[in-house]
Amino acid sequence: MTISTVVVLLIVGLGAVWFLILPWLWEPHTKPDSRQDECLPGKSKLSKEYEASESGIVRVIRLTDDGEFVDRCELTDAIYEIRNCRESELIVWYIHGWKHNADKEDSDRNNFERLIKKLAEKQSDEGDRRRVVGIYIGWDGAVGPAFLRNLSFWNRKRAADRISQSSVLTKIFAAIKYARKQEAGEFTARDLTIMIGHSFGARILYTATSQVLIDEVQRRHPGKVKSSYGVIAGPADLILLLNPALEASVFTAMHSVRRRDSTWWESIDARQQALLLAISSVNDWATGVAFPLGQLLSFARRDRQRHTLGNYEHYVTHRLQAAKSSDDSAATSRFWYDHFETNGLQLLRIAKSQSGNPFMVARTTPDIIDGHNGIWGEGLTKWMIGFMLELHKRGSSTEKGLRLN
Repeated sequence: MTISTVVVLLIVGLGAVWFLILPWLWEPHTKPDSRQDECLPGKSKLSKEYEASESGIVRVIRLTDDGEFVDRCELTDAIYEIRNCRESELIVWYIHGWKHNADKEDSDRNNFERLIKKLAEKQSDEGDRRRVVGIYIGWDGAVGPAFLRNLSFWNRKRAADRISQSSVLTKIFAAIKYARKQEAGEFTARDLTIMIGHSFGARILYTATSQVLIDEVQRRHPGKVKSSYGVIAGPADLILLLNPALEASVFTAMHSVRRRDSTWWESIDARQQALLLAISSVNDWATGVAFPLGQLLSFARRDRQRHTLGNYEHYVTHRLQAAKSSDDSAATSRFWYDHFETNGLQLLRIAKSQSGNPFMVARTTPDIIDGHNGIWGEGLTKWMIGFMLELHKRGSSTEKGLRLN
């Protein structure tokens, strides 16, 4: 057998493994509900007359690779869970990433449930209490045998993009938001909505919300230099992206809001609140090594195409670090989220351009987020809870000020 024959057989064998065997191994187990447009009577666990669950409940909505509902009634149950409450609510969304799913034993689901319970306990200690509801968006981020899952990175990236392109997240967000608004006359206190995405889940979340944010930015543009934007709002009070598997180039439109000289160009309104915060760990091999390698194999040539948002230094605005005394100018910024400190951690602006910009990209160290999946450490969890509570407190003050004006 000649060398050329061996090479041909090797190429054919590798091609068969890559294009035939691995896709078969990575075939998702979840299948779409035959009824995508409605929840059949009697199938939903809840109803319009249903009494809301106790604070700390988590509802799960599962999606297929094509962005179809695995069970359409899961959306109905989530809508009624939130709509039927007659008090203000803290609604926390979570979209998991690579190597996770919606199984009851999945570590991400269990950690998210613990986060919601901690938030519920915190709210019960606050004078202005809110009912806490978690919504876990599950998809097939984990497919095939565990020892081959590292090879599923690019396959799952394509699945995440198909879910994004289906607009199902926009449908889910809007369905729950406007179902709640229909009952708005009965509520006097302000709700708070937090959306969290990790890894490819952050990619899905950003795709679902970024166009709404950009549209809002342009609506609030002052129309002249040496003036400030109006207060920019979003589809949620805060969008939190953890180790986002997202090309920096996709963030360029959001980054372009920044101005290096706000004394001449547009500035940020003093009442502005944080809207989007991406946090990436310096030792995340999945987004720091695997992602750019995959992009290179896909013939991406520019730095912004190859590198993820948190690994593209030009777009980094903040550092999440152990709290320490600092004379950095950001510490005197009038915007609290440029120097927020709680539970031993501090978010500090390091970029020189435009303090108060509500779209933030932060880097952090392994002791805070260790690797790609190390987002559930006690330190980061406590800091996130503190940030959410501070956002509510500051946001309520902003809302009152806007009503007065």
